[in-house]
Amino acid sequence: MNIKFYEYIKAIAEEGSLLKAAARLGLSQPALSHFLTSAEFQIGHPLFSRSSRGLTPTAVGWVYIQAADEIIRIKAQTYHNIRRLSSQEETRLILGATPHRGAEIYSSLYRKFTLLYPNVRLSSREGYMKTLIQMLLDGKIDFLLGSASDFRQKEYRFLRFFREEIVLAVSEHHPLAACAGFPQDLKPVLPSLKEVEEIPFVKAGPNTTLHQITVSLFESQEISPTVVFETDNAAVQCEMIRSNQGIGFLPATYVYRNPDLRCFSLEPKAWVYAGMYHLNGRHLTSCERHMICMAYEQSKAIRLNERFLEYPDGVVQDILREFLPENGTDVKERSQKWS
Repeated sequence: MNIKFYEYIKAIAEEGSLLKAAARLGLSQPALSHFLTSAEFQIGHPLFSRSSRGLTPTAVGWVYIQAADEIIRIKAQTYHNIRRLSSQEETRLILGATPHRGAEIYSSLYRKFTLLYPNVRLSSREGYMKTLIQMLLDGKIDFLLGSASDFRQKEYRFLRFFREEIVLAVSEHHPLAACAGFPQDLKPVLPSLKEVEEIPFVKAGPNTTLHQITVSLFESQEISPTVVFETDNAAVQCEMIRSNQGIGFLPATYVYRNPDLRCFSLEPKAWVYAGMYHLNGRHLTSCERHMICMAYEQSKAIRLNERFLEYPDGVVQDILREFLPENGTDVKERSQKWS
């Protein structure tokens, strides 16, 4: 099953640079550039906008990137099913994952995990957070890669990996961009959301953790902005803000990946937490603990930036010390520093 087209497009989108993407794929930059030019000619639309800051997916490009995620996942699942026919499975684990972040982590986790535990059948279910939480409570999935704003629930346990700052994002063409900052800047800070209450908002949909955070921020500031667009798909929300349809709250990673966006920090800062869920009372086996460790490491590899901070809870710290003893102490010290 040859899916190089989608792997190439995804690598370019993630790296934002033909040079970096080519190095990651083991190709020459001219070869990858020729591939992209040919692909865009065949499609009839540019997949990336080009600027001095790098390559950014266009609206058509986002469609292909989302398709690439799904096709890569299907390929991995198909090959796994083929291998399963020739060997007896001893254990089955079902991992819930969101379509973008969760699926990205799962695709890398799957390859590593199945090599180490060939007799454990690891499969996934995709959905947005509200649906996935219900699937966890109904016993339809064993673990959930996801985010949280409030993880003090009795029914399930949230194993905290990281915390990421929520910023107010605006297009570089929006009037507010003149006083906004790049994602690398810890300033400027927006002292009150009342200053932007009259500006149209692009809002995260009701099935997402970001929706919960957004509603909480609106309520705490006692504002009711005009919502012009609402979606559960964070990539679509990001694109709508980038195209200057409104402003909105985004996890900082999305702004880092999009050079056409500017942002404000909030005062006080708002955070979303990334990690893994399981039902309360579940005894974690050795392979499950190792899976959690691999998920943590993969999350760190693809997401770490100045506003995406290691923030493991005590259980996760113990797991990291178990499987990454050389890093466990450092992780604990960094966690205490940022707490």
